[in-house]
Amino acid sequence: MLTGTAGGPGTRRRHRVPATSSADREFVAAIRAELAAVEPTRACCRAAERAGLGAAATGKARSPAVARLAVRLAALPPVPTGEPAPFAAFDWEAAPEHCRLAWLRGVFLARGSLSLGPARTHLEFVLDPDDAPELARRLASLGLRAAVRTRRGRGVVTWKSGERIAAFLRVMGAGSSLLELEARGVARTLRSDLNRLLNAEAANLERAVGASARQLEAIATLSADGRLEREREAVRAVARARADSGPRGDARCHAGRDRRGAGRHALVGAAGARAAGADRTPSRRSRGCIRPGTARGATRIIGPMRSIIIAANWKMNTTPADAGPLAAEIAAATDAPGVARVICPPYVCLASVRDALAGSGVGVGAQNVHVLDGGAYTGEI
Repeated sequence: MLTGTAGGPGTRRRHRVPATSSADREFVAAIRAELAAVEPTRACCRAAERAGLGAAATGKARSPAVARLAVRLAALPPVPTGEPAPFAAFDWEAAPEHCRLAWLRGVFLARGSLSLGPARTHLEFVLDPDDAPELARRLASLGLRAAVRTRRGRGVVTWKSGERIAAFLRVMGAGSSLLELEARGVARTLRSDLNRLLNAEAANLERAVGASARQLEAIATLSADGRLEREREAVRAVARARADSGPRGDARCHAGRDRRGAGRHALVGAAGARAAGADRTPSRRSRGCIRPGTARGATRIIGPMRSIIIAANWKMNTTPADAGPLAAEIAAATDAPGVARVICPPYVCLASVRDALAGSGVGVGAQNVHVLDGGAYTGEI
């Protein structure tokens, strides 16, 4: 697992890396074990994967799963002693794609690591500085562009995109563990979207209540010294609607403004423009802050928030066999009051997802398909 701090001798600022839970560590170990259990069927792929393992093929594996893989590949000609160079031992340009993928799987098992955090997933390869740009070039040739940097004298090739990491693990041969990783990503995205919407609604609620309180105080100020009666009828009508309904009077005040050509801002404007020498308490209030008892209805709560609907579009991922369990897992992990959830699986998975979500409160939507076999595409049927 990749954790650490940034900085070195003489630096004053250090970056704290969130601790990884034991469940996440076990899940990452399961992903590595699943990839290490992939059995290449071609002799050339076995040789390519052993070349990618490098020193891990000579008894220096980092995990039991990789050590067992090295033993299974030991029937091949022996690897030279010392530190085998996986890049020099494998001819990328001349190798077919299946051998390239086997070699990359070996490189990941020997030199790669995966870190699962609360906000994002992080995968990186740590290797010699001269080999890092070459690995990035080879990954880019497969459509998997990665960032390259140097850290403490070592070359680092890294991804921080969940979709890019999932695509890499998919071509490496991950199956059930990849499905769980994607389910975690969907649940994390739903939680993030929900938190963002709730925070926005809370901020809007605070601003609306604060504005209502200021308007009510302005009405009280104008009424107390008789100036409200000297205002034109349109302003008095809006003031009455606001005072009668408190913070819930937004709709009625909007209607009064449309009919009479006056708005709620006229109330605050009248109180401010004509209150020379009078109490300016409303203008000195902190924005969004409410003091109980300062005006009639100032502490009331406005109406309910807008309905929140979160829909997940799966594009061209999953099959009818695994779409149902994935949908059920997402439904169980994302239940939240006041939130309507919808899952839009691939067209061929509608029946299995519908059956899996029966009685869960999660809606099912349809999406189109594409001519390719997989990927983030939609199109016409």
